[in-house]
Amino acid sequence: MSPPRIALQLGSTEAVKEAVKAGLGVSLVLRSAVAEEVRNGSLPIQRPALEKDLFVIWRDTGVSHISAPAFVTHLLGEAALQNQEGKRRGR
Repeated sequence: MSPPRIALQLGSTEAVKEAVKAGLGVSLVLRSAVAEEVRNGSLPIQRPALEKDLFVIWRDTGVSHISAPAFVTHLLGEAALQNQEGKRRGR
């Protein structure tokens, strides 16, 4: 099988969603970007098992980043909650 061909590049997620709705192709988008369309049924979706590694980065020298550890702790806690919710829903 040959790799997919990039036939169109669009400048915004809204443009991508409209192109997909019009039948012009397939795209990967964040769940949050299509939450409303999924809720109201205007954009059919497929849910293959996909994962993405994200990294939290900050500079540890110079300006003090007292809030950085709290922010990372918050992100990890939210990720754990999302993971548990997904498992309950069978994702």
